[in-house]
Amino acid sequence: MAANAQDTLQRGSAALMNTFPPQNMVLDHGKGCKLYDTDGREYLDFAAGIAVVALGHANPILLNALKEQAEKVTMSVASHVTQAKVEAAEILTKGRVCDKTFFTNSGTEAMEGALKLARAWAHEHRGHDVKDFIAFRNSFHGRSYGAISITEKSLSQPQFGPYLPGCHFAQFNDLDSVRKLVTDKTCAIIVEPVQGEGGITPADPEFLKGLRALCDKQKIILIFDEIQCGMGRTGHFFCI
Repeated sequence: MAANAQDTLQRGSAALMNTFPPQNMVLDHGKGCKLYDTDGREYLDFAAGIAVVALGHANPILLNALKEQAEKVTMSVASHVTQAKVEAAEILTKGRVCDKTFFTNSGTEAMEGALKLARAWAHEHRGHDVKDFIAFRNSFHGRSYGAISITEKSLSQPQFGPYLPGCHFAQFNDLDSVRKLVTDKTCAIIVEPVQGEGGITPADPEFLKGLRALCDKQKIILIFDEIQCGMGRTGHFFCI
């Protein structure tokens, strides 16, 4: 390893919080599914920024779109409409993936929005004390407090508590384990069609159909989290 790379690693060790064990390399640039370090070594990127670089590094179409938009408006909040935002929303709503679209900055923010929407709907339609969530073992939904509360690893990380109350964990692909947790306080069930944190584990089609039927019968919101596995990875958005 070149001296300048070793120096950068040492400086990083001193200046960066060690949330993950650092790799013995310094990234320099990427192209497509390849990454290159400062010593010129090539790597095949299987992590993709933990499932956020689906279009590859330095994708020219994405770069041009970012440049074009940044030269117009760098940021528009939810109370402002832009043509690009409307066109993107129409792609989803015209395909009947959803009736309305809510854009966020990250997957964990999407989950926070979903939890809030579920509680708001239950508050209005079922009762003011209908607040509980059912998620699954080996789940991963994000690192903000609502999202981590429905992520099973929170059970083994008491140092970050207290977490969101009313979160329960069923066994993935086991519909009976879900039924045992359902009460009149359950407002939503949250499931990944393909679990990523606990291994690449797909949900059985009959399991997902069973969840849909159970939620319809009990007036429970069903939340599909396709952030890490990739939107539409099952062949259809939200398995529709």
